[in-house]
Order: sequence, then C-alpha cells, then structure tokens
Amino acid sequence: MIIQLFNPPQFYFNGLQYRMNPPLGLPILSAVLREAGHEASVTDLEALGVTPDAFGRAIENQRGNWPDVIGFTCLTHNRRGVMDCIKAARSKGYYGYIIVGGPHMSIAAAEPIEWGADCAVVGECEGNIAEIVKQQPSGVVTGKREDMPLIPAPDWEHHTPRPRNYRGNEPHIASPEGIAMWSRGCPHNCTFCGNPVFGHTRIRYAPVVNIYHDMAALKEQGCRAVFVYDDELVGLNSEQSAWLAEVCREIAPLGLVWKAQGRCNEKTPPELYKAMYDAG
Repeated sequence: MIIQLFNPPQFYFNGLQYRMNPPLGLPILSAVLREAGHEASVTDLEALGVTPDAFGRAIENQRGNWPDVIGFTCLTHNRRGVMDCIKAARSKGYYGYIIVGGPHMSIAAAEPIEWGADCAVVGECEGNIAEIVKQQPSGVVTGKREDMPLIPAPDWEHHTPRPRNYRGNEPHIASPEGIAMWSRGCPHNCTFCGNPVFGHTRIRYAPVVNIYHDMAALKEQGCRAVFVYDDELVGLNSEQSAWLAEVCREIAPLGLVWKAQGRCNEKTPPELYKAMYDAG
C-alpha cells in the first residue's frame, strides 16, 4: 500500500511557524511500515508552510493516484490543523483510509472520528501499525508497544524536508541539528508535562548498536548536532548510568555534539558526566 504520513500545520491560525525539530513518531512509523512492505513517506506540512487549503488542492491534483492511507500525528496545539486537513481531503472526494495518532489521542481519541477520520490510535503503535493499516478498523484503537530492539531508526530518506533543514532547539550548539530518542518512558507523571504517552511508564532502553546507527544516519544527512529527546536520560539509577556510559563510548568516534535533558544529582557518578562530555 501507499501510505502518506503528515505533521499538520498550525502556523496559519496562530501566526508562529514551528521549525525547531521534526516529530520523531512519523519517520519511525514510516520505517516500520516500509519493513512491512509498504511504500511509506512523511511530509511535514508545518515546516513547509502548507495550509489545509493547499493540502486539499494537492489531494485534488493527486486524484487518480491517491494514497491508500493518509495518517496524521496530533498534538493538542495543532489539533485544529489535523481537523482542517482531514476536512479538506474529504471535501475533495478522498475516500481512502484516514488514521490519526499522537499524544492528543490519549486525551481525546474520539475527536478525529468526528472530523472525518476512520481511526484514532491511542499510545505507541509500532507493534501493530502494520496490522492496523492492513485491517483498517474503524473507531478508536489501542496501539501496541514494540520491544525497543525491534524499533527501527527513523526513515529520514523518505521525510520532507530532511532533518538538516530544521533550525534546532535552543540552546544552539551547532548547525544543522537533528533529533533522536534513545529511551522511552518516564517514572513521573507531572501535570505540567506535555507527554501523556510515555509518562508514568517504565524506562525502556534502545540497544547501543541501534543508537549508533541512528546517530550515524543523522551525520550522513548532514547534521552536526543532535537533540536527544528522552524525558529522563540521566540520573535515575545505576542501570541507566551504565547503559548511557556505553552509549557514549560507542558514539564518541562520530564526532557529533549533542544535548539532552534529565535530572543531574549527587547519585550520578562523575565518570558518567566525563563520558558524556567526551562523547560530545
């Protein structure tokens, strides 16, 4: 099947264009779907400055060669963009399968169905996204988590625009900047956090070899810096510290600089900070 995934626009109604880093969920799902034999791609409508009206015209111009599946990722702040794009596609006669995922689905999963989508997926779904697009269920579906070793690196080869075309997150340490995620989960459930998917869940670590290949792929894309987007990368326990130290030893030869977030405290061994520093 031909599957086109989209990050929706929100600049057209709030006046601020988001060009810091691309969302990671879509290129990862594109990689999963390609491994399953589908022709998947990702387009960031926000980064490209494409309005829902322009999206609808593109769908209309594509008539006769429509994708089998259109998918959107949805955050609360861009839900209007998802809604307007779905309505634009349906108004042009698109009758294919429309699926919506993303963190907002953990809060209001029924909304996309009201906008004209066929399916809303709650939570992580690398474990069953291929099954969903094949069976095309209607309504709200619960995603299935995949084991971290089986989650592929993001598919940047079929992502428009490429990672090097984004501005990156402050503080800016080098440019172009890419984005990566080395672990998933967070033991906390803070009310101020914008992450309803990974919060209050067990930390799951990606294999070191997977992280190396992910970082090497970003370097091949022309990135000189990487924002490691984990919720809690450092400071939780000795298991995490040992894993991160091994990651640092492996990625150091790549010569990239990177930044991350986490809780730095007296429990973290000083040699881990030294390993992080030596790795960029």
